[in-house]
Amino acid sequence: MNIGAYCKETLDQIPQNWQGVVTEYKEATAGKEIGTILQDWFEILKKDYLNFEGTVSRKDYAVYFLPAFIVSLIPVIGSLAVLLPNIGFGIRRLRDLNLPIWLILLPIIPVVGVIALLLVFLRNK
Repeated sequence: MNIGAYCKETLDQIPQNWQGVVTEYKEATAGKEIGTILQDWFEILKKDYLNFEGTVSRKDYAVYFLPAFIVSLIPVIGSLAVLLPNIGFGIRRLRDLNLPIWLILLPIIPVVGVIALLLVFLRNK
């Protein structure tokens, strides 16, 4: 698989992919207060903290990712708190897309790698 071609194809699909992610996230959090959303997120973390098996859908990844991103903005502690769950969810999302799990290492490339991996994760099957 040519990762460059895959990322280009993903970039071409951004408008529809992003709209789908936003819609799925809104459906999953409809009518819930922020406290309830965070409680659900903590439940997901407790259940799947070190789960590297199986797959995770785009909707489940979006429900996990958005609160995790906010927590990771807290210097050092927040980033370390979500490091292992991010790797676990990332590996499972790559399996769901039938992509090689070594792509989880893309963030080693500053800025571009993180953006490329996020685009891959938000892609629909």
